[in-house]
Amino acid sequence: MVYVESGQGHTSVFVSWASLTIAILFGIGFYYVSAKWLKQAYGGSVMISEHTLECLLDVLFWLTVAFFVAGLLSLVWFIASYAPKS
Repeated sequence: MVYVESGQGHTSVFVSWASLTIAILFGIGFYYVSAKWLKQAYGGSVMISEHTLECLLDVLFWLTVAFFVAGLLSLVWFIASYAPKS
């Protein structure tokens, strides 16, 4: 097991986990809004306008992508810069 003590300067691993978690949450939001858009597309009643749904889909998609990429880059940075204690 590898234990990272706080204060060692390995914040990139914590940034990675946080970014990937946020990406998952934005992805869940994307799927929820996507279901609302689909309901409206098939004639169902939705409280939000079509334009707003489409804007939300665009924003949530790109936020998901951005946080996922940031999480992966932070993880790669941690792996590349990790030096175990002797």
